[in-house]
Amino acid sequence: RGKPVNVLRRERDEVDATLVALGGRRSSRFLGIMLGDTGTELLHDAACSVLLACPARDVTWQPREIVVGLDSSSYAQAALQTADELAEKFDGSVDVVSATGGKPIERDAAWASRVRSWDPAHPVHALVERSRDADLVVVGSRGVHGIRAIGSVSERVAHQAHCTALVVHAGPDDMKTENGL
Repeated sequence: RGKPVNVLRRERDEVDATLVALGGRRSSRFLGIMLGDTGTELLHDAACSVLLACPARDVTWQPREIVVGLDSSSYAQAALQTADELAEKFDGSVDVVSATGGKPIERDAAWASRVRSWDPAHPVHALVERSRDADLVVVGSRGVHGIRAIGSVSERVAHQAHCTALVVHAGPDDMKTENGL
């Protein structure tokens, strides 16, 4: 009993969930923040991965066409690993996109060999556009909170995607690696 977001948080924390999945259409991120939308709040918590499902039309949904955003962060690497595992399980393919319209990107890094598309757009725009032809878009979450989360690529992509969106939350060990600890 209680407000849905509080019930889900309590259950998520009690079972130490690694994923919370929500169905149905979601509101805009702005409205979600203003009105306390369950999906928006759970994405913002970044306590575990969140799947925001879009209803399938007259077919059983399976993530066969998967788009993943990739940069040098351990969070994006975790998203890629998750996308690869899903593609293998569902006999799908992974379209790895690296958007160069945001922060500077190292194109000669080892991970860059996985990139299928170098998009000059901002990461949000690049991933949302590719979500039009995908079953699933996967992004990593840096786990930022407060005012720093206003520019969150993962939250913005999750709200604007034209397909189901999975925001992968990297665990504490990944965060230590990202922060050089």
